[in-house]
Amino acid sequence: MTEVNLKTELENLYCPVTGQQVLDPEQFQPSPAMVFLFLHSYRYFEHLQEDLKEKFSKEFKDENKHGKLYLKLTEEVLKDEPNHLWFTHGGPPFGYVSMCFDMGYKNAE
Repeated sequence: MTEVNLKTELENLYCPVTGQQVLDPEQFQPSPAMVFLFLHSYRYFEHLQEDLKEKFSKEFKDENKHGKLYLKLTEEVLKDEPNHLWFTHGGPPFGYVSMCFDMGYKNAE
C-alpha cells in the first residue's frame, strides 16, 4: 500500500480508478474501488469494503473498536497490498480523513 498526504481541498474528489465522484460538498458516495474511508476525529469508518466488513465483523460492528481496526488494516492487513493507494488529508481544526482505493479494481461488468 502506498500512502500519499494530500495537500489539496477535498470538496470534489473523484475515484482515481473508476472516475466516479466520491465526495462533493453535499454528500459522500463510495466507488466500488474504494477500500475504506476513515474519519480520524471520530475514529469511525464511514465506508469499509464488504469483504473487510465480513472478515472483521466483530470489530466493525463495535464502533468503539474502529480506531484499532484502522491501525490493524493500515499497519498489518493492507500494508503489503501493491495496488492499494492510501490518501490522508486534513489537519486542525477539522481533523484528518484517510481513504484507500484498490488501483487494481476490475469492474465485474
